[in-house]
Amino acid sequence: MKKTKLKLAKILAAFIISAALLPHPFALAQSGTHTVVKGDTMWKIAVKYQIGLSELIKANPQIKDPSLIYPGQKITIPNIDDVKALEAQVVRLVTPSAQSAGSLRSSTTGSFRGWRATSLRT
Repeated sequence: MKKTKLKLAKILAAFIISAALLPHPFALAQSGTHTVVKGDTMWKIAVKYQIGLSELIKANPQIKDPSLIYPGQKITIPNIDDVKALEAQVVRLVTPSAQSAGSLRSSTTGSFRGWRATSLRT
């Protein structure tokens, strides 16, 4: 149990350090622009480019009201590859491997299928 807590603490520390080293969202490299067409919304544009709405809004401080955009207006599309790379690394570090799953299985009573809060030893 102590090894698991230590491993989780190391993962958390690595995540915090990595997040601190990332550039501020306003400093993200610009990957392009989108010209607004009739029917566009900031949400639709964010979905189209597979980025978060908040990142899109932060990359466009010239837009005072994100719910009001006009055809012909230029929207900056931020490059968030660094954020996606960090997310993938966190998922990789946090997701238990097959070997870790075996040690988790041995710390429960019953089968691996029957996970319940009461079946874990403390």
